[in-house]
Amino acid sequence: GANNQDFIESLYGGWQHLTSNGMSTVRFRDIYDLFCLTPGYKKDNPPAAFAQQIYSLHRSEMRTTRAGKKVEIEYPSGSAKEKDVFSVVAEDGRPIRYYSLWFK
Repeated sequence: GANNQDFIESLYGGWQHLTSNGMSTVRFRDIYDLFCLTPGYKKDNPPAAFAQQIYSLHRSEMRTTRAGKKVEIEYPSGSAKEKDVFSVVAEDGRPIRYYSLWFK
């Protein structure tokens, strides 16, 4: 719902800020670290809560920003460092691991 819309908009803003160097794919860790520059963000949104927000967005039908940009969420590959992976446990008990995203 509205939370997913707000979250995708904030992810898009972070992605835009971090892609100014020409890269198109951004790690969730880098967006999270950027959000943590806001005083109090990390206290209110520990990594597990941020992972739950990604999961909620992923499970929802929400894929597009108000400006019409579509998010693509990527899973970690073999080279991903564990500290850069946000993990949740799905309703069926299997772990889901999120690594990066990009918009098109």
